[in-house]
Amino acid sequence: MSYPRIVIDADAVLFNAQYVIAQGVSHGIAVTPVVKSLAGFLPVVREIVTAVHEHGGQHGGQHGGRMIADSNLNHVQEYRSLDCELMFIREPMLSEIPDLVGLTDCALISELDTLQAIEDYCAAHQEKYSAILMAELGDLREGSSEKELCELAKKAERMKHVHLAGIGANLSCYGNILPSPENMGDLAFLAARVQEIIGRKLEIISGGNSSSLRMMHEGTLPSVVNNLRCGESIMLGRLPCYEEDIPALNQGAVILEAEIVELKEKPSLPWGNSGGGDAFGHIPQFEDQGIRKRALLAVGRQDLYMDGLKPCDCGVHILGGSSDYMVCDMTDSEQPYRVGSIVRFVCDYAALASGCANASLIKVVR
Repeated sequence: MSYPRIVIDADAVLFNAQYVIAQGVSHGIAVTPVVKSLAGFLPVVREIVTAVHEHGGQHGGQHGGRMIADSNLNHVQEYRSLDCELMFIREPMLSEIPDLVGLTDCALISELDTLQAIEDYCAAHQEKYSAILMAELGDLREGSSEKELCELAKKAERMKHVHLAGIGANLSCYGNILPSPENMGDLAFLAARVQEIIGRKLEIISGGNSSSLRMMHEGTLPSVVNNLRCGESIMLGRLPCYEEDIPALNQGAVILEAEIVELKEKPSLPWGNSGGGDAFGHIPQFEDQGIRKRALLAVGRQDLYMDGLKPCDCGVHILGGSSDYMVCDMTDSEQPYRVGSIVRFVCDYAALASGCANASLIKVVR
């Protein structure tokens, strides 16, 4: 076997996807699984599509219930063999409109220029495409003000090749703003305004991501919200921003395995003149704990987001690392580690996404 590698428990991810989608169905909400963290890793994406087919169809294919979502067209190219629709969840670049229309069915849009470019391309190639207009609710990522949203809706509704499928919002990804009765109420108000303007009902009102699941379970989401875009809950069984596990789900589905290449007893304090910071901008801090057993693992900050790792062995402590190495204190572990031993770490969302995006880091399923 080769290391380092990310090991994904496909059965655990499938269970999580089935549970989250089924819970959505029970609350009248279509869950669109977000698979961008897998970076096109088909063996696990297929399992998620299986869950979509099992439960998402209970919405009759409406509200995004037969879709998966991604934000990278290079990933999406890997999904052409899959039997599902695709939602693109990043504001498209004008330069990628041809591939966007060719590879996906729907996109989140907040710019008129983008909307018009899609309409023009579709008109020239006799294509149809769906758009979800994004509203700004305070997180300050993508999204339009009420006035701009209404203007976009008017123009989208007059287009012949772009279908205005709905409106949506994003929370908790940039500004760390949580879903609340106030901002979800604002989304419901904006949905009503847009529906009044276009004179018909929207198919999709997308109320954010996995961080909205708490409100869904509490029954506090406005009834008009019928779609959520969920990634972290499915992959890792967690509620983003709340830093909470979802008790019914699997939290350890994604593991990093790395090999020890040096194991020695060394002082806990470096010696010599100290510089201003390492190559990644970190200024390391050290505590004098005397002589400790320290391991060098052949994985580093260039491979994935190392701060998103948690050792499976509670006696192992991550001290830091460089581009190529992770440094761990093994003194408190009861395991007989040696050079060549494998150390395992649970990945958070940042570690998963960065690790899967690294083509040189091996990905396997178990």
